[in-house]
Amino acid sequence: MLRPHPNSVPLATRCRLTEWMHGYSALVRWGYKLLYGALADTVPICGLHRKPYMIVGWGLTWAVALFFALIPSVDLQMASVLFLTMTVAYLMADCAADAALVGLSTREPLETRGSILSTAYCIRFSFNICSAAVIAFLYNGPPTCGDFAFGLSTQQLMWIVVVVVGALMGLTLPFYDETPPPHPPRPLREFVAQLYELLQQPAVWRLITALTATTALALMSNQAQTNANSVWFHIQPLQLGLSTCFQNLMLAVGTYAYKRYLLNYSWRRTYAFGIVGMQAVNLLYLLTVYLNAFKNGWWVVFTQVDMEFAYAFTFVIGIIIVPEITLPGYEGVIYGAITTYVNQAQNITNALNNLLLALWPSNALNAQLAVCALTNATLAGASGGAPPPAHCESLSSLTAAPSATPPFPALPSCATVQYHMMLLTVVAVGLASCSLCFVWLMPEQKAHVAVLAMQPRSPCAGRAMVVLLLSLVFVGTGFAVLPIFPLTACLRLAGGTGC
Repeated sequence: MLRPHPNSVPLATRCRLTEWMHGYSALVRWGYKLLYGALADTVPICGLHRKPYMIVGWGLTWAVALFFALIPSVDLQMASVLFLTMTVAYLMADCAADAALVGLSTREPLETRGSILSTAYCIRFSFNICSAAVIAFLYNGPPTCGDFAFGLSTQQLMWIVVVVVGALMGLTLPFYDETPPPHPPRPLREFVAQLYELLQQPAVWRLITALTATTALALMSNQAQTNANSVWFHIQPLQLGLSTCFQNLMLAVGTYAYKRYLLNYSWRRTYAFGIVGMQAVNLLYLLTVYLNAFKNGWWVVFTQVDMEFAYAFTFVIGIIIVPEITLPGYEGVIYGAITTYVNQAQNITNALNNLLLALWPSNALNAQLAVCALTNATLAGASGGAPPPAHCESLSSLTAAPSATPPFPALPSCATVQYHMMLLTVVAVGLASCSLCFVWLMPEQKAHVAVLAMQPRSPCAGRAMVVLLLSLVFVGTGFAVLPIFPLTACLRLAGGTGC
């Protein structure tokens, strides 16, 4: 979905908008797909479990976008509420569509099973490219301190959402024919009991453990990069927008490559390849740390694109494995549960990254990072254009950790800052590489899932999965909302410099 960046509001409120939007999204987005999936599976509307939720979800999204487009101005709180409502609405439709796709995928022949889901995500990433291109080229003008002499307002951007969502609803929903389920809705108690038994199966609890642990560790990175890039050289809004376009392009290409060449190849080896590829790209940031030639916005775009290509191989496996472990009528909750474990684990990743960031103060303080900044003579060439006007701050500088007065009377040398950045990068890559230790828990391939399904269930493992889920939901959400409140935004866990 098109979502404008915070530069559309006055400078005094942009950081607060970013914090509110991040916190609100954390409460309702992918980390809670389990609830949306369970709702679609257990509460039919007019006897159907999928199509009505798509209609209601996208219809509400369209209506809120239309309301947003029609109002002449919007304040911070109103914008947050509107975007929160749109997020809840489109997630309702998204989870129902996911469940429908999983159900269709279970009917595929064994040798091609997973093709429907991978194709669907290729299409999704392709439309994400279009969305990012709209933001990069049309929402990149004077109102947002962008690169062009023209640009859309937030209300005008919402008109694009209204037209696109309305057109897609009219072109797709009338032609989707859902067959009513042959059995009446299950009582909630029976549904929960069956789900708990499913969590006890070796294939399921091993998969959940592997995906949760590898996600929490493999996505660790040098959290100081965004702040350092903002201080060392200016990344233009156009470069940020094009980076998003290219990243989605690589996700689409990687997903298609997996479908075309690796659909029946070892999940473990493919997942390990993705982890190793991501860490190799993370190490490339050392070139930016030590060499001025790589303090360049286009170099950052290139490395982020490579990162997404490697990540695509880990992402797609977590998707296509769901049809192998689901049961009829449980497609939404199983798909939502796997997504909830993985996305809540990413909140743990963010907290770990913030703790690493606090190990060396020079990595978190703009004043100390600035000793390695490019000179004015080279800044324009590195950014691909002139530095930003004085009244326009870059998005990265607004959303990065707040600057603070250095705790030392004298600033460190550039060599010291580079050394600390190198240590942070290497430590993050080392910890992320530890995720390879958990890959062996993952089933080898589809046939291995069938073998594991024949093994006895483990009640202890089932209870452990429930405890893990509850812990991730409460702890992960807590970490995600810490930056919202001034009293906790300064905590190192929240990315602050300490209270």
